Amino acid sequence: MTTVDLEHQQLLIGGQWTGASGGATFERTDPFTGRAVTVAAAAGRKDARRGGAASRRLATPFRPGRARPRANGGRCSTARRSF
Repeated sequence: MTTVDLEHQQLLIGGQWTGASGGATFERTDPFTGRAVTVAAAAGRKDARRGGAASRRLATPFRPGRARPRANGGRCSTARRSF
């Protein structure tokens, strides 16, 4: 019998990889072999709140005096036609 290193997966919250706040994890198993394949962070309510707060920070509306981020890297997304 061989030992396989399990892949450990974390949560992506606010652009940073982190474990679950309570440290809880769960195993994902291969349905054909029944062996554990990955160990993933089990998010809880606190993690959901942190994710929601991070998404609200990214989706704040434009306010005067603050630079507005451009999704297209500053390029004009509409083509101009001369008639």
